[in-house]
Amino acid sequence: MLGSVIAAFSGISFLVLARVSTMPLPEIVPHQDVMREIFERDRAFVDDQNLFLEPRDAESDSRCRDLTLAEAKTMPNWEEILAYADKRYGKGSRNILMYDKHYPDVHPVKVCVPSQVVPIKLTGPPSCETTNATDGGNISGTHGIASIMIQQGLTLTSSFTVSNAASMGLTNAFRTKIKFPDIGTTRGGPTVFVTFTNTQAENFEIKFDDMVTTTFNMTVKEGQTCQAMETVRSCTLQGTAEVPFTATGIIWVQYDDRTYDHIEYNEKKKPHSKHYKFKLNMTEVLPEAAQRTVTATFKGSFLTTSHGQYEAVCTGGDES
Repeated sequence: MLGSVIAAFSGISFLVLARVSTMPLPEIVPHQDVMREIFERDRAFVDDQNLFLEPRDAESDSRCRDLTLAEAKTMPNWEEILAYADKRYGKGSRNILMYDKHYPDVHPVKVCVPSQVVPIKLTGPPSCETTNATDGGNISGTHGIASIMIQQGLTLTSSFTVSNAASMGLTNAFRTKIKFPDIGTTRGGPTVFVTFTNTQAENFEIKFDDMVTTTFNMTVKEGQTCQAMETVRSCTLQGTAEVPFTATGIIWVQYDDRTYDHIEYNEKKKPHSKHYKFKLNMTEVLPEAAQRTVTATFKGSFLTTSHGQYEAVCTGGDES
């Protein structure tokens, strides 16, 4: 049921409608059209066609950082982007923006390291040595099948230095995956996540440990004393890796005076409307990632130790 009340203040009348009901009213956002009109009037003119949206996720946030204009200018083929803007929108006085505050969800310009694995390449032959060690102590005074607990797996420690920082994403931390080379293990080299800072001469360490405890069975004959003999292989290696830093996203070309899309008008004969600002997707001009990529290089050494090759060594009793 609806009721109405008429109130007058300073000669102005208001009609107030009130619903007498236990049913909830739908939520109403007042003045929505008015606010849109104000926003459209006060902001710079923008070409809104084909806005490119991309959801954020934790992984991309750790692989990507905002790109500054100064860093973007160090990108290969940056001049091609400017030449494309000249051709499409004209050579008038303008600014290049890395983002537009009016469109916070439009994919801003980022620099990202790859989600794919970055391989470490050896810079020389490995230096390895093999040693034997006993594990689990001596087993005697029994015969039959004896079981002991042993350790198997691989450990790795490494130290690297950024020998050549990328010109984009400077001083920022990035997280990526790297793969160590195969150093003779049955499973190949390990793949690990690493976070490093893109700064010249920055040092970082990587540690890896997949040691597991398992059971080793030995046949012990009457009168024998047996022990598990482990073969341990340790290798010291030198390596290097190149991490690509790739720019991606939309830049904004903002002119001092209104202009229009010359390609649309001259080639497609479409009617043109003039704007101050246009968005430009980098991949539209430079479709290949290599055209928008610089690299960082790090070098260092790492030590690997593999455990897992065991055999029973027995003495005494009937060894035949």
